[in-house]
Amino acid sequence: MPENPSTQPAAVPSGALAPAEQRSLAAPVILRAVVALAFGAVTVFWGTPTAAGAAWCLAAYFVGLAAARAWLLREEGRAADPAARPTAAVRLVSSACFGLAAAVGLGLGAAPGGGVIAAGGAAALALTGLADLVAAIVGRGGAPWRGMRSSSARCTSVPRSCCRSLPAWAPTHCSEWPAARPSSRGCCS
Repeated sequence: MPENPSTQPAAVPSGALAPAEQRSLAAPVILRAVVALAFGAVTVFWGTPTAAGAAWCLAAYFVGLAAARAWLLREEGRAADPAARPTAAVRLVSSACFGLAAAVGLGLGAAPGGGVIAAGGAAALALTGLADLVAAIVGRGGAPWRGMRSSSARCTSVPRSCCRSLPAWAPTHCSEWPAARPSSRGCCS
């Protein structure tokens, strides 16, 4: 709430989502949480599932994850700010990995052997984890360890070419980062 009526609220920074767009992303994230909760509840409370039951449970889990990811990608693609939209590469990797995981899950129902379920489930979990990791790294603008030393969009003491969008809590000068020194361009290295 502004302190006086003439003060306008701050604009949404580039790359950030407006509150309406944030709400549209909540439903796919909640769907993914519900799918994970249901899978967790079934695996905890179903004491001794048959091989076929375990295979179909995994299949339902991976199909649910793929549906939630497809819905999330669709909603992210509708973002008003182009900087907030996932890149084509992220969409391709996410769609391929989650789709392949769902296909592996459905394939487990056709061959419900203990070793097949273990290997297929591990492969599908690795694929979904890879897709999430790629989306997080690319969505952040690079490797997690590199962005930590760059300056935020509010930086005042380094060249503008060094500025990147970081959270508001991020320090804005190289001297505020342990063992960080300005490079030849003046950027934090």
